[in-house]
Amino acid sequence: MIFRKKYIKKKNKFICRDHGFTLIETLVAIAIFSVGTAAAVNVVFSSVKLAPKIENRTIASHLAQEGIEIVKNIRDMNWVNGSSFNIGLAQGWGCVEYGSNSLDYNCSLNGGSDVIYFDGSYYSHNSTASKTDFSRKVTISNISASEIKVVSEVACGANCSVSLEDHLFDWR
Repeated sequence: MIFRKKYIKKKNKFICRDHGFTLIETLVAIAIFSVGTAAAVNVVFSSVKLAPKIENRTIASHLAQEGIEIVKNIRDMNWVNGSSFNIGLAQGWGCVEYGSNSLDYNCSLNGGSDVIYFDGSYYSHNSTASKTDFSRKVTISNISASEIKVVSEVACGANCSVSLEDHLFDWR
């Protein structure tokens, strides 16, 4: 218990008496502490509630970037093979798979296989794995004979989507 000292004058002498907090002071301190604790608990619960949304948006960002990187790899392999930079990169939209060397322009016709599945380690269009809330499509637009625009869009559930755009050039 915290004490405060009170000095009283008796017979020309000061006498020190220790007194504790009053009941009102104690109640005010408890009320202030309760308000502070309630605010902290509210912040913790809000953070826990937002964590899955943040996780989904982060995964969607990585999947969108992967879509762009796959198209870049296709362009680079065309250069290595001595082909035109945009072979296999026709205008339109399709699905891409990690490690593939082309876009699947028929994925929307295959029962919506632009949906992404997760096998515990990797995200792919392989429907034998667990279905996720993610779907990805890559759109390619011809800007000129030496430039294409690549847009990778990933939907990650209700009110969640990520879209990345990149321009690839034939600078060889």
